[in-house]
Amino acid sequence: MHLVLTREHILTQYFKLVPYHWKDYDLNPGICGRLPLIEDKGFDCGYDKKLEHLPSDQDLSFLGFFLSWRYWKHYENELRHILQFQDTILHEAKSQFHNILSKHKNHQGITTIGVHIRRFERYDTDEFGKNNAPKEYIIHSMDYFRNQYKKCLFLIFSIKMKWTKKNIPQTDDIFLVGCNSAPVDLAMLTLTNHTIMTVGTFGWMAGWMTRGRTVYYKHPATPRSAFSKLYSKYSDNFYPGWIPME
Repeated sequence: MHLVLTREHILTQYFKLVPYHWKDYDLNPGICGRLPLIEDKGFDCGYDKKLEHLPSDQDLSFLGFFLSWRYWKHYENELRHILQFQDTILHEAKSQFHNILSKHKNHQGITTIGVHIRRFERYDTDEFGKNNAPKEYIIHSMDYFRNQYKKCLFLIFSIKMKWTKKNIPQTDDIFLVGCNSAPVDLAMLTLTNHTIMTVGTFGWMAGWMTRGRTVYYKHPATPRSAFSKLYSKYSDNFYPGWIPME
């Protein structure tokens, strides 16, 4: 089967993704609304076994998030090949990354850990039930890596730097990365050795693309909240081998 996207799709702006287009099949965009619809019902963060057996002899339209790694576990190598950053984005990311390393004396043999801190509007959880990872989790996660490696450098990415400066001790092994575009931040995260994520898909993608050790907050959803109901089970969402922590 072929994936059909518009040429203006946001993925084509950030990645070297050459999509098939409606016109390549002598179709028009209106065809999508008339195709059999496959919806990600109920478990946006989980896995629906009913989707294992889809017809391959007809066109289909997909709606939803399909966030479980189980949907594409057999095609991981193909996905990694497809999701290569555009040269301009990767060049900017590498330039900033190397400038940061050069500011640290004796940076040879240093282990870099990308930290993505996402904060929702309320302190503990948002109205949907997404939990903010507390400062204790981030500090514990950094201590975990400090115990694993002799020399660590934590590159922290967040749009909530005010909260970060207030709550995370600013030790010599921490560098707060300035405001970049989202794709440059993501590309920089993938240049690190390991990942600490909080709650959300941005940190999840950073961990998957980096391919090092990934630590995640083990309580992403408030029990019995609307968000918690989007998981069938956490193991369907968080990649095998990732490390839960609190």
